[in-house]
Amino acid sequence: MKKWDWTRAVTITLEHNEAIHIYKEKDNSSKVVLGPDLVMLEYDEHITRNVLSGKCPKEEGIIKTLKLWLGPDFMTDIFKVETSNNAKLKIALSYNWHFEYDPKSQDSLKKIFNVRDFVGDTCRELKSKVVAEVASKTLDEFHKNSAKIIWASIFGMEHGKVRDKYLFSTNNLVITNVDIKSVESMDKESQASL
Repeated sequence: MKKWDWTRAVTITLEHNEAIHIYKEKDNSSKVVLGPDLVMLEYDEHITRNVLSGKCPKEEGIIKTLKLWLGPDFMTDIFKVETSNNAKLKIALSYNWHFEYDPKSQDSLKKIFNVRDFVGDTCRELKSKVVAEVASKTLDEFHKNSAKIIWASIFGMEHGKVRDKYLFSTNNLVITNVDIKSVESMDKESQASL
């Protein structure tokens, strides 16, 4: 086992569009640093570890990282839905996202770290919106308008049109697009009608 070298500084390199949250024990304060940058920690500073959901369908605790990517990027999830006439479907969706923030405001930057597992929370909330909306439609209604039903359930409607983004105000995460990867039937009756 290697001995810790107390004469070496602890550093972390941040690429463009990456951020870290640093906690300072001495005065119980914190700050967020944006990349590109080389950060050298002081003796009483610690980087907050992020534990995010991963895989597909989403599982908690898969991704462990010190740096948070601020986007744009996408996350994919697979989940089951049931229509009002009891047709069971499996849907795969991909969500385009990014964080909106003011790089000069620490309050705005700290807000990004308000949600511990933003991937898991985002996928759970969007899944619940889609599941609730699909449950109010028959299989035939859903089959004819599946894209509009899914987009409207996530983004909401304004003046008869689907909004162009959905903002999570807790951490300023913005969903900008939903890509429907697949819609598969889970029972033979639904397959026949599709």
